[in-house]
Amino acid sequence: PAPASSTVANPREADLADMLIDPIAGYAIFTGYSVDNPSLSRSDLHLVMRINGFVSPHFHNDALSIVLHAFGKDWLSDSGFLNMEEDTAERQYMRSSRAHNCLLVDGKDFGIHPVVVEGFARTNVGDEITVRHELPGGTHKRTLSVHHSQSRITIHDDVTNSNGPLTQLFHTHPEIAVASTADHVTLTSDDGTTLTVSQHFPTELEIISGDQNGIPVGWYSADYGDYREAQVLRYTIPSESCVFHTEFKFSPPNGR
Repeated sequence: PAPASSTVANPREADLADMLIDPIAGYAIFTGYSVDNPSLSRSDLHLVMRINGFVSPHFHNDALSIVLHAFGKDWLSDSGFLNMEEDTAERQYMRSSRAHNCLLVDGKDFGIHPVVVEGFARTNVGDEITVRHELPGGTHKRTLSVHHSQSRITIHDDVTNSNGPLTQLFHTHPEIAVASTADHVTLTSDDGTTLTVSQHFPTELEIISGDQNGIPVGWYSADYGDYREAQVLRYTIPSESCVFHTEFKFSPPNGR
């Protein structure tokens, strides 16, 4: 079927990007393709942000989290299916905020709290949305920007009234290779496409997977009971520093 029409018309002629914002359903969806490689399909980029939080039969505590699919690959994902047994550690992990690409205050999971879409826009530069989340340990504001012409995504996280260190999580898909240097992380798919992850402010990075001290922190499951370790980028800053600015930049193989 044809894709849902965008919330706001695209002012750019250089791409066929769509942006659909629905706070009631709880999602912001960005789709498009890289103008640097016009042979790629319209749905090359598929970026979803959770912009609400409410109890439903299958709800997760995932407000302001994102998932990212591009160049035919899943890059940033949630934990998948795992299982339907409520009393297991794996099931509890799957529904927790630490199993999603979001921000934690003092390393603690969060539940259902007020979420407000402060604004969104489509400009000649790109598409953007800002959402505010009232966490127990502070107010988290996340601005997500998509620059289609540059194959670039930025996430600006700002927390006020924080009473603990801040942790930012990005869960990579198990089929994506992860390598880190002093100033960035490179994610690479099997066809050589890379996604460079850079932080514009000082952070401490750990790349973790599997269990830590018996607590699940990095698992992915494409089907029920099919557990695979997945690497998680865990960035941390002290409470007195309350801003992350993260940049994701795609590069096709061999510079194509």
